[in-house]
Amino acid sequence: DGKQQVEPAENVGNFTLNITDGTEDEDAVELRNVLLSHFGLAQKPFQIEALRQRDGQTRIFFLFDLMVVDARSLTILVDNLWHLYADSEAQLPNTALSLPRYVALDTERRKDIEQKRREDKFWSTLCDREPEDGGMYPHPQIPLAVDQDPRYGHISRLSSSITVDKWRRICKLCRDEGLTESSLVFACYIAVLASWSSTKKFTMNAALFSRDVNLHTGASDLVGNLSSTMLVPVDVSLKAAPSLRALTKTLQDTVLRCMDHSVCTSGTDTMARLNKRDNMMGRAVAPFV
Repeated sequence: DGKQQVEPAENVGNFTLNITDGTEDEDAVELRNVLLSHFGLAQKPFQIEALRQRDGQTRIFFLFDLMVVDARSLTILVDNLWHLYADSEAQLPNTALSLPRYVALDTERRKDIEQKRREDKFWSTLCDREPEDGGMYPHPQIPLAVDQDPRYGHISRLSSSITVDKWRRICKLCRDEGLTESSLVFACYIAVLASWSSTKKFTMNAALFSRDVNLHTGASDLVGNLSSTMLVPVDVSLKAAPSLRALTKTLQDTVLRCMDHSVCTSGTDTMARLNKRDNMMGRAVAPFV
């Protein structure tokens, strides 16, 4: 029925590690590409492969389906794998909370009538009103280089990096301004989109990692997909955001306000309301995440 299910440990069975013998460095790249090309919904939620190199070293490849784990879970899994990789006899900490138990606690919290009322009032202004009356605007209007069906476009990944020293200086600047690093990165992403968008007021889709330690102290150690989405209204006009500093501060306040009103309301709920407002059911409301 499309819902997550947690299999008992005794039903999982033993895991077989496939080992491939390689000779050149290119073999590692080839194996990685093969694993990525064949890893999909038809496969298990995770896959682990090993490549034995000519120099006697072994390279391990870990693949996890993001349908069953979120970013925090990947960090936990990789940390645990590193401990076991360094010491096969290492004892990993026991988890005091199970995923089904946390989901049950979260489901019970969502029944809070007063919280629902607060959230409905907040989102009704943004989702039910027209943009000129205070409602949310559509997603960034990015021009197409070629007039074609976007379903068949080619997606490529661009990446860059900065030095550790420069990142530390950025973190210090954020702390001095009372900002988080994630708010700054989000603001930079939005500024880039705004430079291409024909409109400077638009709606963004943000990932929300719902791990509330107030529900249970073991929430931060859970492995599973506890993420959801949250719509964030953005105004990058010169009047509203005359500088990157101003945009970051405004954005951080907006995100915190939206998070405070997303306990019982998901991004799916708000997208449905926007589609109903615009009479465009099934539309991709906020494709920029």
